Amino acid sequence: FVLLRLNGLEGTVRISPIPAQSVLVAPSGPMLLRDSYTTAGPGRASVLLGETLNIEIDHYIAITPASLGTAWNGMEPLRVNLTGLLNPDELEKLGLSQDPVVSLAPENATSFLAELELAPIRLARVRAAIWDAAFRQQQDLLAQNLIEGLRQTSGTLLTDLTVTDMYTLQKTLDWLAKKDATVETQPVPGQYDAAVDRYEFNEDSVTFARKWFCVRSEETTEESGIVQQIEATSTPQPSPTPQTSPAPSPTVPPENGPMPGALG
Repeated sequence: FVLLRLNGLEGTVRISPIPAQSVLVAPSGPMLLRDSYTTAGPGRASVLLGETLNIEIDHYIAITPASLGTAWNGMEPLRVNLTGLLNPDELEKLGLSQDPVVSLAPENATSFLAELELAPIRLARVRAAIWDAAFRQQQDLLAQNLIEGLRQTSGTLLTDLTVTDMYTLQKTLDWLAKKDATVETQPVPGQYDAAVDRYEFNEDSVTFARKWFCVRSEETTEESGIVQQIEATSTPQPSPTPQTSPAPSPTVPPENGPMPGALG
C-alpha cells in the first residue's frame, strides 16, 4: 500500500508506503489495512486509512502484479540502489554483494519484496526506493506511457478514476516532468509489534500524514481516528462514528502556467 501525492503547485511528488499490518480505526473496532482491503476492497480501505490519519484521499488504484508490466508500457526497468536498505548478508543472498543496484521490472517488484522477508518498516523503505526510482528515472515518459498503459489494463484495475480523472493525471504528470519535480519518499512512522504482527499508528503518524498530504475537510469539527483512539484510552467516552465526505475533484492544469491545485 502506498500513499502518493502529485503536487503541481509545489512541483513535488510525495510517496509514502503503508505497511499492510497497519491498524485502522473502523466503526466495528480496530482492523488491519490488509484485512480491510481483502474484505471490503480498496475503496473502503482508503476511506478508513484517510479517517485514521485525518487526511484526504482523493482516489485509489489497485492493480495486480501481472498487470504492472502492461501499465509500465515499454519503459526501461527500474534501477534500485539497495545501499543502506539491506545489510551485507542480505545483499549476498540476492547475489548483489558486489553491486547493490538491482534492475527490476515493475511486474516483478511484488515477488522481489516478498523474497526479502523484512520487518514491515524496513520493507516499506525498500518499497519507497522502488517507487522513487519509478518517478525519478523516467519522469518525462510517465505522462504518456504510464497513462496509456493504465488505460490498456483498465479491465483489471480496481479504481474510482474516471476518464476525466485520467486526463487530469496525465496533464499533472506532464507538468511535473516539465518542472523537473522533486521526488520525496518516507514511510508513515509508527510502532511495529512483532508478537502480534501489527503496525500501530500514533500521534507522530498523524502529524506526519497531515504535513505531507491534504488534511481532511472535517478537521475543524472531527479529530483523526487515531487521535480519538489515543484520547479514549485516558478518558472513557463514546467513540464517534467516522464520516466520509466527497473528495474534491482535482483541477486540470492550464496549458501554460503553474498547476492551480494538487492531485492527492
